[in-house]
Amino acid sequence: MNVTTQLAIVFIALLGEVPVQEPKIPDSVKKAQAKLDADPNDQDANLVVGKYLLGQEKFDEALERLAKGTDPILKGVAQKDISKPDDMVAMAGEWIEAAKKSVPFRNPMVNRAIYWYSQAWFKADDKEKAKLRPMIAKLASPPPGFEKPDKKGESVFGWDYSEVTVAFTDNSFAHSGRKSVKILPMGKARKDFSYANTAMLPIVEKKKYIFSAWVFSERTDVDGKMDIVVLDNKGGPKALLEQTFLIPQDCPFWQKIAGEVEMPEGAFRVLIHFETKTTTGALWVDDVSIVLDGKDAMRNGGLEDKK
Repeated sequence: MNVTTQLAIVFIALLGEVPVQEPKIPDSVKKAQAKLDADPNDQDANLVVGKYLLGQEKFDEALERLAKGTDPILKGVAQKDISKPDDMVAMAGEWIEAAKKSVPFRNPMVNRAIYWYSQAWFKADDKEKAKLRPMIAKLASPPPGFEKPDKKGESVFGWDYSEVTVAFTDNSFAHSGRKSVKILPMGKARKDFSYANTAMLPIVEKKKYIFSAWVFSERTDVDGKMDIVVLDNKGGPKALLEQTFLIPQDCPFWQKIAGEVEMPEGAFRVLIHFETKTTTGALWVDDVSIVLDGKDAMRNGGLEDKK
């Protein structure tokens, strides 16, 4: 019996499902969409719908609309983005400059800049990464001194890391809201690992669930992982399924790790286990979700609610 499974059996919390909330579409956007149904090239309507989609960070759809709109700043940067430029760092810079001139959409535009920096990061060598890191840090970075262990933080509903001294609720750095889980190195030996678990949640067998989490790995020296651990209802320690999704090492930006997993016959409960064997840096986890048919079983994936 491995550590993950032991913890799963000890800590069981049955949580109800909550609908994934889709934002209410404003009437102005509905009217603009109706115009686009009649004339896909209506510039004013493209701008209205494009801005709405940009605010929702539905970038693929937003860029198509904004590129046909009337706002010269948004139109220009959208057209360049759609062209898939080779100079990804320059494309990130274009979004940053555009964000300065489009304050209401600053956050999604900065996030698009981070996307382009991340694409450059994955293709960069060590020398290029050394130049990229401070550029990215200007947009999103953990506070100084993050490597120091925190004082014991509060317990949070839907999570289990109360007995682990190197996993904490971080109140100073998050993907959204104010809080995330910060996981520090357990030690200097590669065999040592540190972790955080979600609570165990009820599931339906033979159904496909979409598991996702936003992660941030700062100066970690090995890949982390997100394990989906599925157990039956017999009370025994054996896991029916353990599926792993890698968390790339040292990626100093928030990125979404996601995948679809079909629950095997006899499946009854599931938890998500986040683990790192890094000897340096830290791993953050935020905005975890477990979705089936538009409903999220992970009630406190953003760690904003206390027990």
